[in-house]
Amino acid sequence: WKPQYNEHLALGYLKALEQTGEVCKIWPPHCILGSKGWAISEVLIKSLFSWCISENKHYELFYKGTHQATEHYSIFKAAVEYEDADETKLNIKLLDKLDAFDQIIIMGEAADYCVVNSLHDMLKARPDLVEKTILFTDCMSWIDPHNERAEYMYEEARRQGVRFMISGDFNNY
Repeated sequence: WKPQYNEHLALGYLKALEQTGEVCKIWPPHCILGSKGWAISEVLIKSLFSWCISENKHYELFYKGTHQATEHYSIFKAAVEYEDADETKLNIKLLDKLDAFDQIIIMGEAADYCVVNSLHDMLKARPDLVEKTILFTDCMSWIDPHNERAEYMYEEARRQGVRFMISGDFNNY
């Protein structure tokens, strides 16, 4: 195997992953900025637009995965943070925004990678957010439904107090 980009960083990257208990996962090209895989689905964007009009509010997008030398599963930080690359570091601005909300609802694609790493990083950086965090289990999909690492991380989040529910039960909450 030979990295396509940043060959000079590859060995250090692998060692940094190993130090945090992570492994290197080789992915096919996916979620490439500007591609269909990266885009918000048409159904969701229409719902967001309708909500913006009815509530006279707006939504804000946060980007991840813009540094070629590291995976960036979590919305909050890259798998490996680089000193000279702010886009890989913990996103304090986003965490500060979440502090202002009464509830934080988590959902998304790749329950066993992006979603679980985002939840883990958020709770590690701001454990006080656990009280207002709800995870919609029916609004995410798994790459590997037997991912033991992800299952363990979700169990830890449950123990800390994150509420897990299906989206239809939210109205009754």
